[in-house]
Amino acid sequence: MMTSLIVIPVMVWKPRNVENLILASYLCRNISDLLGLKWELRGGSYLSKDEPYVIVANHQSSIDILGMFELWPVMKKCTVVAKKELLYAGPFGLAAWLCGLIFIDRLNSEASRQAINKSIIELRDNKIILFIIDKT
Repeated sequence: MMTSLIVIPVMVWKPRNVENLILASYLCRNISDLLGLKWELRGGSYLSKDEPYVIVANHQSSIDILGMFELWPVMKKCTVVAKKELLYAGPFGLAAWLCGLIFIDRLNSEASRQAINKSIIELRDNKIILFIIDKT
């Protein structure tokens, strides 16, 4: 939440830009250090290619986002599909919107499909990676 308040004034100059996630990730990566977490990226060369692709992750806990913060500087242009409720999570929601996250209504599959389809062309044309986090 605090990081959101810090980065919003910077992100507002490039709204809905997925590169804002790199800034947020640099500020949040120290949280892993504070928690004593170490991350190892394997196959990072696949992520740094300048082409669009989809990553699907099985969301297990709120610590998952810390691993994503380690990936953003490697992936450069990557966005996330997130539940629309996060959009209303105060400063975090605003920062997420400014970072270009795609918000879907999990209770309305048709609206979710439309939101994804609307984003696909831009993602493909701008070679943006799509990160889908599935909580099952």
